Amino acid sequence: MGRRLKTADTSESSIRQRAYICSRIHKQHKELMEAVERRDVAAAVQIISLHLQESQRERLAEFDRHKREVSIRNSMPSFLEIFQPFVS
Repeated sequence: MGRRLKTADTSESSIRQRAYICSRIHKQHKELMEAVERRDVAAAVQIISLHLQESQRERLAEFDRHKREVSIRNSMPSFLEIFQPFVS
């Protein structure tokens, strides 16, 4: 399953963050393949466990950001209605 990176954000910090994530994932996959080639089960288990934990943390953080954004968008109409008499 691939990463869900926002392609619309082309800021330098976003590009650097994506590059860092991709290089970290590549490193973990390479280390995993090397452990499998060596038939080092303990190392492979440790690498895949770390990889899955990091991925889960990233997905949960992504989900939390999305929920916050939706909540803010949904609350904005109510907020704007409060100030409607002052805008007219």
